[in-house]
Amino acid sequence: MHPKIFIIGFNKTATRSLDYFFKGNKLLTVHHDKNRLAKVLERNTMLGKKLLSSGTTRGGRKYEELTVFSDMTNATTLQESMHYYKGLDKDYPGSKFILNIRDTESWITSRFKHAAGQLYRNHLEFLNLKDDEQGREILKQVYSKMHNDHHKDVLNYFKDRKHDLVVFDIHKDDISKIIEFLRDYYTLDPRYYKHIGKTKI
Repeated sequence: MHPKIFIIGFNKTATRSLDYFFKGNKLLTVHHDKNRLAKVLERNTMLGKKLLSSGTTRGGRKYEELTVFSDMTNATTLQESMHYYKGLDKDYPGSKFILNIRDTESWITSRFKHAAGQLYRNHLEFLNLKDDEQGREILKQVYSKMHNDHHKDVLNYFKDRKHDLVVFDIHKDDISKIIEFLRDYYTLDPRYYKHIGKTKI
């Protein structure tokens, strides 16, 4: 059995580094896909279909044929992996989940820098907030609540299924933690894990 792997931390928590790690180990992956991944998940949620159904990468591969999925962020809305992971668990039983985390403050700082600030400005617009000190402070509070609530929710959801979830702190944990978590299913070479844009994450 080769289970699907869903990386359910927010973007700016080494999602691209983890994608490169699995890709280097010859697993079929999709990372964000220019908003396509999140939009497919949103569409299928509304239609009541299996969440990966009818999804294809920009390269033409069917999502359901892939193994590893990361960065489920919609860059223009606040739809995130937190809205999909329970549905993915239901639709694809036996899957494994990686909750990649970092401390809230550094995550928010990194998110505000992402795409030269375009991501946070998109979210300000989505929330009908101005790009001023007050608007940015409100958005930081929104991000903080999302971040903390998601982590608590995931831990509670998997509290009796610890074999299906690994929590990976990108600043504290070695990639061996993920390798060990998946060792019954995949043989993974740690050499493919390195922070992409290490000074920026």
